Amino acid sequence: PISMGDYIFILFIFISFSTALTTDKGTCDGEGKTCQFPFLFSGQLHFECSTQAPGGGQGVRGRCPTRLSNLETREASDEPSDWVICGENCPLQRYQGNREIESTMKSLVAQFPGLASLVEVGSSYLGQNIVGIQITRGAGEERELLKPKVRYSGNMHGNEPVGREMLNHLAQVLLRGYGVIDTITELVDNTDITIIPTINPDGFDRASEGSCSGGDYVTGRFNEGDKDLNRDFPTW
Repeated sequence: PISMGDYIFILFIFISFSTALTTDKGTCDGEGKTCQFPFLFSGQLHFECSTQAPGGGQGVRGRCPTRLSNLETREASDEPSDWVICGENCPLQRYQGNREIESTMKSLVAQFPGLASLVEVGSSYLGQNIVGIQITRGAGEERELLKPKVRYSGNMHGNEPVGREMLNHLAQVLLRGYGVIDTITELVDNTDITIIPTINPDGFDRASEGSCSGGDYVTGRFNEGDKDLNRDFPTW
């Protein structure tokens, strides 16, 4: 059986594997150089930039390797000169807009048709699509009897956007790590996972980056219908 603790492992995974990993080469860069994702460093597999890069001194800015010491295992170089500060197009380096997140969900479904199915919840008060993704073996088919289900819904408060970025990234990690990382494969095979990165897209648009406090309509916490979704949660 899979314990709840297995769901917490995603962003920093201690792993051992022998299968060559696919790469997202060309989709992210830093300081004019191409980042190598995913990469293995200090026993952890990363699908995102790391603040634990060799050399230290980088503060809170994530870095990524531009060279791998082992192409098969994707072990990153331990030379500080082979690491750069991640650009804004790298994972978890900026807040993506509502249309970008919707595009990501649709793109993942197209790339992984046997594992992912689009979830269309409906529209926001202002008519923005609220979409998510179902991730499981046999997604879109008749559900396996007694297969456990879990749903992650993010961004209930529009001015609290960290969760939506984490969930947007989590969907990519689950799908790109399937068949490569045993724990991910087990989760996806045996659990029906639904991820909805944002259920308050209107509030997100109203919020201001850097203004993380505030508990009303103006600050973006409430949805366009002036509801606090954390106190009036949808039952669907």
